[in-house]
Amino acid sequence: MAATTALIGGVLGASGCSFEQKVDPTVPLVDVTFTDVRAGFAADDYAIGSSARGVTDGVGSRLTININVTNANGVVINPKAVITYADGTTDTCQETDLRRLPNLQASTTSWDLPCGDDFPEDISGASVVVTDDYE
Repeated sequence: MAATTALIGGVLGASGCSFEQKVDPTVPLVDVTFTDVRAGFAADDYAIGSSARGVTDGVGSRLTININVTNANGVVINPKAVITYADGTTDTCQETDLRRLPNLQASTTSWDLPCGDDFPEDISGASVVVTDDYE
């Protein structure tokens, strides 16, 4: 019995690291600020800020959108940001795990959305349009 318990404990202990987020150290850090950010919808409960931060690192790419919640009613929303670069290419940033969708809380000041592509270092002329797929 003790040997079985030790074996299970060893397996569980060894598998504990599988829950850690994998980081790719070969991906260079890119940290950019988008200053042309607009809401593609009209909402009474919150407003989108005029800037957003994009980060690409060893974990992936994500866009942090600043928001101002005016009605903290707990409603779940599904924000989607489409970035259009000066050359016409686009990238979509949206949470795909429905369990992680944000809701309107008084303490919420930003949302982090995973993005499909890495951010370029030069984002001159880029614009971000944020919509709510639940709107």
